[in-house]
Amino acid sequence: MHEFSIATELVAAVVGEAERHGARRVERLECQCGAMRQIVPAMLIDAFELAAVDTLAEGAQLTVKTVPPTVRCRDCGAETQPTDWAVECPRCTSLNIAVEGGDELLLTSVTLEVDDER
Repeated sequence: MHEFSIATELVAAVVGEAERHGARRVERLECQCGAMRQIVPAMLIDAFELAAVDTLAEGAQLTVKTVPPTVRCRDCGAETQPTDWAVECPRCTSLNIAVEGGDELLLTSVTLEVDDER
């Protein structure tokens, strides 16, 4: 279950941000996971809850957005988001394609609870 190692990295990242800003706790965070990473969002959320115990991120709400893969044909230039694991261009059937997206793992938003005077 690679979701747990990803969850521990997310906890470390958001706790680091919370500490830099003098926050009391992390309220919520959002991340984007490319479909090619094969992350199961529900498993990542469960793993995050476990990894966040006894940290500033305990109880934080994690939202996971899955990003579909994007491929570009090097021959005709078509950019598509395939719905299956096709390896050919849907326009010209070339096999000369490049993966342009769908393999990312990004922490896109963090909401912190801070003191009013900060």
